[in-house]
Amino acid sequence: GDVREAWGSYETLMIAHGVPRSTNHSYRMAVGSGLGVAAWTLRSFGPYDARRGVGQLLVAPRTVNRHPLDERGANRAGSGGRLEGEWYALRDIVEVRGGHVGSRAATVTMLDKTTFPFQLPGGEWVATGRVERAMEAIDVGGARLLELAWLAPTPTGRIAAVVWPTNQFAEAPAAEVERHVRRALRGHPRVRGWEVPSFVLLGDEPWEYRPRAKVRAMLSSHFGPALADPASGLRGAALPNPALRRHAALSSLLRSELAAALERVAPGTAAASAALTAALAGCVDGACLLRNADGSLREPELRHNPYDPRAPLASRLGRCDDEPWHLWDLAEKRGGSGPSPAALLRPLKGLCADAHALERLRGVLPPVLPSLGILHKLGVRFRLRLHCACALANQGAPVAFRAEATSATVQEEVLRVCRPEWVN
Repeated sequence: GDVREAWGSYETLMIAHGVPRSTNHSYRMAVGSGLGVAAWTLRSFGPYDARRGVGQLLVAPRTVNRHPLDERGANRAGSGGRLEGEWYALRDIVEVRGGHVGSRAATVTMLDKTTFPFQLPGGEWVATGRVERAMEAIDVGGARLLELAWLAPTPTGRIAAVVWPTNQFAEAPAAEVERHVRRALRGHPRVRGWEVPSFVLLGDEPWEYRPRAKVRAMLSSHFGPALADPASGLRGAALPNPALRRHAALSSLLRSELAAALERVAPGTAAASAALTAALAGCVDGACLLRNADGSLREPELRHNPYDPRAPLASRLGRCDDEPWHLWDLAEKRGGSGPSPAALLRPLKGLCADAHALERLRGVLPPVLPSLGILHKLGVRFRLRLHCACALANQGAPVAFRAEATSATVQEEVLRVCRPEWVN
């Protein structure tokens, strides 16, 4: 039954193996097995002391494929073991949890990478992996506080922590999360005083959790400059996240294409066409598609919470689902001062009857848009919304386009027409 996880390298050897049970689970060293290593040891690196069972992992393979780096000595570290005294220096920082350094029966846990620890201006080393795992293990009232923590030095010589709370604390204010983190780390036996972050920033959209090195590189490239100022959190379109700029440009392009198409297929319906453009693109207060005006990610891309027509109007408007619920929610926001759902039927039917216009609109957006390693449904979601709206208009749905229609009164009909697999 258990899923087994192997740990190896680009060479033909297995270094360790184990059954994953948590982010800190242990591996058993594969010493002496057919594809395993002949010997292994640790050497001190940065803040990690090999004499205490924590350090950079060096292995001597039983067999080895020659690599150009080997000839220049770039991948050698020290001497000993087999293969004429050569060791392979891996980027892994590990901690011995059972047995002793070099023993066959030893178990180790992955702790850090050699590229992660950094030094403060005063020369103090920050053991990133050890502190990050201490943060990810913080328990508040019997529940884990954080899914992922990432430490980074700021240009002013302080330490910033970028964290992603668990679902239980997803709505917790940043000040509360920071208070829990600082309180837990100040009393932690393995965290030194200078390693406690100066400030904590909250990530507010999903991430690709593994591998950690890839996550760290993406976060550093996207958010690194923002860490110069502790007042600049991870929320807001001003941050240098390429996905935000790309999303804004594509949103603007889609609005222009929709407006041009509706002007051509339904002349004389300016107010209704503008309302239909906003509904199909999910535009609320200047923000469209997958993101709010401040750049934060909308549901259901954010936490996959389903649409609820009984939720407060502001909550319903701050979403972009596969179904165009904005047709009714934006009408509810307008009240009697703008086009009703019934007024949108004429321009919608004109648009849906024009095969050329539909084909052009389907090609405006890329199917997905990457951000922090996650592929978010962009063009795919818009096409589903457009298809659903046209299906409702073409089938003469009697409830959907009544003047007084709301998302609550049309939900059953929308799902029956657009998502029959759910209803059936």
